[in-house]
Amino acid sequence: MTEPVIRLCSMRATDGGARLSLQIEIKTDTGTEKMLLSPMVARLDALPQIGALREDELAYYLAESRFADALTKAYRYLSASNISPFALVRKLRAFGVEQKLAQRVVEELIAEGVLDEGKSAVCEAEKCLAKLWGNRRILAALREKGYSRSALSRVQELLSESDSVARCIRLIEKRRMPLPQDEQSAARFAAALVRYGYTGGEIKAAVTRLNFA
Repeated sequence: MTEPVIRLCSMRATDGGARLSLQIEIKTDTGTEKMLLSPMVARLDALPQIGALREDELAYYLAESRFADALTKAYRYLSASNISPFALVRKLRAFGVEQKLAQRVVEELIAEGVLDEGKSAVCEAEKCLAKLWGNRRILAALREKGYSRSALSRVQELLSESDSVARCIRLIEKRRMPLPQDEQSAARFAAALVRYGYTGGEIKAAVTRLNFA
């Protein structure tokens, strides 16, 4: 079997000049395979030259094209919503990106300052505060989304500046929840607020404030 003949047939700029479109042909004993790759210009050591390519050069452009595709997908996820590094890797894996490549993409985004996990976690927490969730539910939701301990520590700083009892009162008033008059209604009342993430102490304090309002 003869060695494959690899050739870069054409090249043009795409994505506003950020990427290249490389038309490649690979001729073997069994036929000709055509390949379209699209690496990022800024990551290339030098611009490709039309003509013959070595196998290691093809492998290099193929790896860079896959990285560029994964990075583009990551930017789309980031533009759509706040996301933790863990969740972004998971989304890229679901898109078909290999684990190591997904991690490399996320590491680059963090290094560039594009993905700030702490800032993202705080933004998510602020959305939860607007929903009048209790601290427990907020932290549990962020843990489930894969935020790290350091990111959660920034969220805890934010929560420490918020009056959780006043938030609980606003939730009670918004939902027009009647204050409990007996043990049975008290149990239902507390269960509903616990689901929102409030502690027994916060619930009691909220009821006390409302009774003396």
